[in-house]
Amino acid sequence: MRILIVEENQIIAKILSTKILGLVSTDIDVAKSFKEAKEYIEKNSYTLTICDLQTDEDSEHGVNFDLLDFILSKNIPTISISSHIQENDEREIDKRNIIDFAIKTRSESIDYIVQLTKRLIKNRYHKVLIVDDSIIYRKEISRVLKKQLLDNITVSNAKDAISILKEHDDITMIITDYEMPEDSGLDFLLAIRKRYSKYQLPVIGISSEKENAILFLKHGVNDFVRKPFFKEELSTRVNNTLDSIENIKKLNEFANTDFLSGVKNRKYFYQEGQKIYKKCQLSQESFVIATLDIDFFKKINDNYGHDVGDLVIKELATILKNNVKGQDIVARVGGEEFCVLLRDIEAKHAFNFFNNLREKIANTKVKIDDNSTISFSVSIGLATKIYKSFKEMIKQSDLALYSSKNNGRNMVSMDIDTKQEALL
Repeated sequence: MRILIVEENQIIAKILSTKILGLVSTDIDVAKSFKEAKEYIEKNSYTLTICDLQTDEDSEHGVNFDLLDFILSKNIPTISISSHIQENDEREIDKRNIIDFAIKTRSESIDYIVQLTKRLIKNRYHKVLIVDDSIIYRKEISRVLKKQLLDNITVSNAKDAISILKEHDDITMIITDYEMPEDSGLDFLLAIRKRYSKYQLPVIGISSEKENAILFLKHGVNDFVRKPFFKEELSTRVNNTLDSIENIKKLNEFANTDFLSGVKNRKYFYQEGQKIYKKCQLSQESFVIATLDIDFFKKINDNYGHDVGDLVIKELATILKNNVKGQDIVARVGGEEFCVLLRDIEAKHAFNFFNNLREKIANTKVKIDDNSTISFSVSIGLATKIYKSFKEMIKQSDLALYSSKNNGRNMVSMDIDTKQEALL
């Protein structure tokens, strides 16, 4: 990912590049002239260009359309900036397929460009489903979204939209019309909300009728746009909705994450574990709960200090995260205690997995200063049967953990009535 800034004023170029790099991980090149811009573009592939329209322009009020047209001819998404603009030039800019235009001499405009850049980079990882029976509106919405670097799929009715949703699990937003043949946009919305909340899959409703906005909003759209719409209004509402959803997801992630270790916390483990337990109970899918406890953790804190104890907790969390699959859960549930939920695994394979993991942990060296390392071990208890409740499974893994502690530590124990069967 690479961004090109074409700007004669090196102070503004520096401000833009510094602020963007503070928000986005990317490479940035700065060209001070049309010639330099051409050289950069011939050598590199760019995700986005921020172009000063007065670069290399002799006239005090002129605009270098040759520069802008050259960049657009290379199919590089472009944000245009200028210190001032005349009305006739503004009309000419509007005819070109740029993302947006801003006056760079205003501090709020600089901030807007930076935030827009951040949003555009994120948009590359989103896909929008457009549902409208009008081919004219489908094409227009698709053009607006593509300018915002949003991939999209268009369909003409709710039935096809439901099929697309089943086929594409990477769709992150829906824009739907209200008036459609057969099922209406409201029918489609109600079907979506049975499976996805407003924060799992945002929906923007569109309609030419004001009354439909009320129905849409009452039944779960995230926003509404009335036809005919301004392109800037639609793109702004789409970007604002994505910002809101990402902020909510970030807050949820903070609420569900243990601050020290970076893995999930106790609350999340119990909530999600209960959901998985119910699903597996119905489908008869096997899953395992493991409780891990760092051996002699109090001695580590007493001998080396709590900072070293924190390093040990972080190291264990990293090892656990790096060795499970995406469908599994790792959580810190107490001071030095962790729980791991593994899905779709039999008792014997679970025992072998955690025994190998135990050995890996015991062989790990934790660097505590420039000259010293320490080692640590864990005791592990497994619950491999689907007991009468999720809490009972955790209780059984705790009992198995106590068995590991009582029999010498640094070992794996299983629920007593399944141990022999699993090891055959």
